Amino acid sequence: MKKTNKYKLSQWEKSDRIVMEDFNSDNAKVEAALAGLESSKADQSALAAANAALTALQSAKADKTTTTSLQSQLDGKVSVTLGSYYGTGGTQRISLGFTPKAVWFQPKGGDLGFSGFAASGFVAPGYPMRSSSGLDIASISGNDLVVVSSDGNRIDANRKDTYYYYVAFR
Repeated sequence: MKKTNKYKLSQWEKSDRIVMEDFNSDNAKVEAALAGLESSKADQSALAAANAALTALQSAKADKTTTTSLQSQLDGKVSVTLGSYYGTGGTQRISLGFTPKAVWFQPKGGDLGFSGFAASGFVAPGYPMRSSSGLDIASISGNDLVVVSSDGNRIDANRKDTYYYYVAFR
């Protein structure tokens, strides 16, 4: 399996086997990078408010108003956008309003890796998440996060009736 040059994140090819440990390793690297942002770019009170709002999102009690409020607190302090989407099955385009450098997403419940058939993942322009058959199940296209329902390979970024959360890096 190939790795990205800078952060050594997994880059799957059609012949690679998708393994949960690879997702967990990538998510640990992302978490470490976010911790670095936390200490170098944001004041602690803003981060405490962001963490409280994120906890509310993860418990499925948040709505668009909460997400908008959180975004306004983070604007100018941290270069990320937080949001959520509801899985529709098929293909869905989530407009971010800007072209992200990367997007991390996961299904509600906090599972890093697989939750049933719903997957978490990290994508960047030109580096989509692919199923073992080569289908791009998550990618960035312009200002959109594009997520696709499974093609039968037990990996799904747009599972019908599943809530997902994302962090888009500007």
